[in-house]
Amino acid sequence: MVRRKEYSGLSRRIFDAVAEQVGPRQVQAVLARKISLPRAAISARLRGETSWKAEEVETVAEWLGFPVGALYGGILRVPVMGAVAANPTPGLVREAGDEPEEYLEVPQCLRAFTVYDTSMTPLARPGQRVLVDPTIQVVSGDLVVARVVEGDGENTWMFKRYERQKVGKGWKALLQSIAPGFQTVVLPEYAVKLWKVVGLWLMPSPRWQGMR
Repeated sequence: MVRRKEYSGLSRRIFDAVAEQVGPRQVQAVLARKISLPRAAISARLRGETSWKAEEVETVAEWLGFPVGALYGGILRVPVMGAVAANPTPGLVREAGDEPEEYLEVPQCLRAFTVYDTSMTPLARPGQRVLVDPTIQVVSGDLVVARVVEGDGENTWMFKRYERQKVGKGWKALLQSIAPGFQTVVLPEYAVKLWKVVGLWLMPSPRWQGMR
């Protein structure tokens, strides 16, 4: 029996999109084949008992022919008004007009974090915000926001450059600062959740004046 009303958020959007292609009664079977998981695991994800992994959502989106951001809650179209260069070359960059040249499709699932310290200067300064996209697979060398669960169950969030390093039979996550004088954080890869940084909001948070 299909109980669509039990599903919400990401699971509801995945269920509806797949059901439109194959019918509601075939959703779990199709997802199990496409993602290579048992049907019980698919059922647990749809009911919210287990979280969807980013690569699983990407696989479903690719099969459906959807932008992956659409499954996470929609797409925001941002107009591109022209091109800029740090060292302009005559004839290379034309003047931007009033009409957009194109649109960027930005997933509405983007999240922002306020930078609190100077460990990533000059890239990002205290009070500025970094934008992350939780739908993008992180690779070694990326700028990330990392969530580390401490022994007391509390979350610690860090803005760092991520490097993946083989240590013995396992992998370590190296969380590095850009500014000198800050220690690299080394943790087992399974102990860290990583979100890829995709942008920087230069305008400082209005709350920042009271934080310093």
